[in-house]
Amino acid sequence: MIVLLSAAGATSVSTEAALVDALAAADTDIVLTADIAVTSPLPMPVADISISGPAQLSFAGTAPMLTVPPGATLSLQGVSFSLSGTGRAVSVLAGASLTVVSGSFSGGAGGQIETASTSILTIDGTSFANAQSTGTGGALRIGGVATVSGASFTGCHATSGGAIAVLDGGSLLVMGSTFAQSSATGVGGTVRADGPVTLVGTSIDGSSAASSGG
Repeated sequence: MIVLLSAAGATSVSTEAALVDALAAADTDIVLTADIAVTSPLPMPVADISISGPAQLSFAGTAPMLTVPPGATLSLQGVSFSLSGTGRAVSVLAGASLTVVSGSFSGGAGGQIETASTSILTIDGTSFANAQSTGTGGALRIGGVATVSGASFTGCHATSGGAIAVLDGGSLLVMGSTFAQSSATGVGGTVRADGPVTLVGTSIDGSSAASSGG
């Protein structure tokens, strides 16, 4: 179990404006003290940033709410994301890193997290529910290296890779996780693998695909 600890000098925020200001100032340790409705994509500096809850960020936009730029690291602990638009919660660009611990992602019509080549994604103890995508990867679209442990994926759907799509050049290791009721209108009801995928101690239940790889 990964545990991220907040520093004594953490910046507490309870509004969207305060969160924007903290990110723009590259405050390295941000604590959410209230649920926040985010109305437009948030700035993300080239820095090592930690955002912790427990709190919820809701978003109905069409672009990613957070985009982690090359050379930056974003750590999220105890943060819930509620998506109702086509924009993903987080997009991780090439050469960037994202760590998610004890979080949750729900809803969305454009997937929940996407990563580019040479990026690093680490997920621990996090749930993904009711993710939808008209493309690949209902919850996760992986272009870099991804490690997932103790996670749950429920009711995820996409054209291919109902829960997760691993792109050519990407790789995925899943440990001690569960997949339930994932579906695809094409191939890969649970996972579409165009790169190496390893599942350890992981269960898949109720997966379906219209073409192949249910």
